Amino acid sequence: MLNRRTLRVKIMQSVFAYEQCKEADYQLAFEHIDAFFQPDLNSMEVQDKEKLAKQRRAAKQLFEKKFRLPDTEDDDDVRINKAVREATELYNKLLKKDFLFFTKN
Repeated sequence: MLNRRTLRVKIMQSVFAYEQCKEADYQLAFEHIDAFFQPDLNSMEVQDKEKLAKQRRAAKQLFEKKFRLPDTEDDDDVRINKAVREATELYNKLLKKDFLFFTKN
């Protein structure tokens, strides 16, 4: 039988699980940025690993800024902006999916 206490416990467990999912989605967005700036091993061109590392760091910093303040200006580099935009879209998509999952349960 359900009483107030068990309902309260279930709700708090769901809220905690949702917060954990938000943190996991944030980390998945960072991993997406890492994957975006990996050297292309199938390419016959020489990849500049230092440039890719700089772009990766800049993209992560921009993602953090845009996460806190969405009105932050874009970077000059088009690849960095694309990576940040994709990571933000991924985060929002995963967050929406998790929210729908927890509202059904």
